[in-house]
Amino acid sequence: MSISIVSGSSYIKKENSIKKLWESFQGQKTLVSRENYTKSSLEEVFSTKGMFSQEKLVIIKELDSFKAKEVKDVIRILSLADGNDKILITVTAETEDIKKIKADEKIDAALPKPWEDNEWKDFLDSIAAQFGKKIEKHAAEYLLQNLGREDTYMYEEISKISIYAQTDTITLEDAVQIGYTFSDPQLEDMCYLMACKKTDKVMEMLDKIIDDSEFNAPATVGFMYRYFLDLYKVILNAPGLKKYTWANIQKIAKDCGIKNSSRVRSFLGVTFQNDIIKKINLENMYDPSKLRRIIIMFEQLDRQAKSTDNFKVAFSVFFREAFVE
Repeated sequence: MSISIVSGSSYIKKENSIKKLWESFQGQKTLVSRENYTKSSLEEVFSTKGMFSQEKLVIIKELDSFKAKEVKDVIRILSLADGNDKILITVTAETEDIKKIKADEKIDAALPKPWEDNEWKDFLDSIAAQFGKKIEKHAAEYLLQNLGREDTYMYEEISKISIYAQTDTITLEDAVQIGYTFSDPQLEDMCYLMACKKTDKVMEMLDKIIDDSEFNAPATVGFMYRYFLDLYKVILNAPGLKKYTWANIQKIAKDCGIKNSSRVRSFLGVTFQNDIIKKINLENMYDPSKLRRIIIMFEQLDRQAKSTDNFKVAFSVFFREAFVE
């Protein structure tokens, strides 16, 4: 028996590890996830032994998302595997129980830190290479600026651009003309309404966003995550004035490293005449601890966005737990 653990926050890196092993393996293959796991079915996989039994490959996806008792059961069942069986486990982070698994191989699937621009460009290079392409420095910078640090959305965008790019190198022009810039003002407004806890309006706007032909659930969650991370930065750094001027807003945006000053002014209740939504000062509604909790909850929503066929249901539960209850 050989066990490999692929650990990290990159969905793409983990999926690539699964795909490589799955496609090359010739024996009996089983894919286990939190959604389809049962103790009896996994035990049954390893119960067939003997001279004529096939070698087995068992992929266990995101084991750290299983319930604690299920993790313990899985670890116990893995001991039933034969010497030639292969087991690959993916996790976002290793829990104490998962650390006890004696892995023959550990594969790093971590994403670069948000501020590691060169490492992110290297990551985009590696994605482009999967489609037989190279990517220009300026094209990579454009995609990082407009897509953020969301690996699933980057993968899908580079995949699409690679199909239509005329040369072996993705240029800035390709990225601008073919790529979809995910900076929808409608989604910006929806995030603000989320912060204001306007449940009916949020769900109404979500319906419109989901109906868009280019809707992408992980990218939507990534946008929301970055929005509330910016709000967290502002709440930490804003001086708590009763009223803010545009000069105040620009300084706070600069201090927080937020390029979108309009977003900062909406956080701090500065309304312009052409605003459809009147702004209120969110300093009065949030403190850092509450925002930290919401930001952590986005990680779970991100996992669901990558695995569920019904994003609206997943989002509804998330929104109620994070903002309403």
